[in-house]
Amino acid sequence: MDIARPSNAKKKRIKQAIYAGVGLLAVVLVSVGLSRLKPAAPTVERAVVWPAKVERGPMVRQVRGLGTLTPEDIRWIPATTQGRVEKIILDEGIGAIPSLSDTFLTRVGASVVDHLE
Repeated sequence: MDIARPSNAKKKRIKQAIYAGVGLLAVVLVSVGLSRLKPAAPTVERAVVWPAKVERGPMVRQVRGLGTLTPEDIRWIPATTQGRVEKIILDEGIGAIPSLSDTFLTRVGASVVDHLE
């Protein structure tokens, strides 16, 4: 037959409440301590990084790849005067030429422009 011990049950509940309070206090202190830490710098493998001295100058990036270069967006720009393309000097798909800034791409004839000159 079981014997009731009311004094032990009361002590056990008090002990459990103290343990729960200490555990809750520890969780709160750890949370506050972690929230005040500064973020850590990201880690990177040494083989990926190219350590060098910082220098001024142009940043050139040369990329090679297969395929064709196609525009994402095409903008049609209306001309302010009337005209007609008489001859296309360079076709699309021709590789980039560094001296292309001096080259004419098309020859445009316009009777309105000729009369203005």
